Amino acid sequence: MFPADPKTWITSLCTPGGVEAWASERKTTEIAPWVDPKELETHRQIMLAGGYTGPLNWYKQAMAGITHTSEKKLNPKYPETKFEVPTLFIGCEKDSICVPAIQQHGFQGLFGDLTYKIVEAGHWLMLEKPEETWEVLRGWIEEKGKAL
Repeated sequence: MFPADPKTWITSLCTPGGVEAWASERKTTEIAPWVDPKELETHRQIMLAGGYTGPLNWYKQAMAGITHTSEKKLNPKYPETKFEVPTLFIGCEKDSICVPAIQQHGFQGLFGDLTYKIVEAGHWLMLEKPEETWEVLRGWIEEKGKAL
């Protein structure tokens, strides 16, 4: 989950069947140096308590298109609805899961006031670069606070 080399996501985890193969072959990799041992223990406890089925269900339903179907039931104008609140998206340059260019393309036309920032980090931005994340967030809050 926290590989030292972000390319591990591409070569082993993002390919169809990659996670299953990784687990069945009992592969391991060097853990990123920014991962706190407490974080690893938290994830170990999650696995012992039943795994990641709940958290992963969000991804399963998103890939199956369930989000869009249920949103349309709640709001017949979805996905034409535009969010008019100030919104910040922080993309991660080295993220192979939520690729910033794909995210940016998906956001086009959805937000009336979108600030889009890129940080040189992998998928776990707030763990890998907490200070930089805070600086982007703080700067955005200050900027939007002046505008309001």
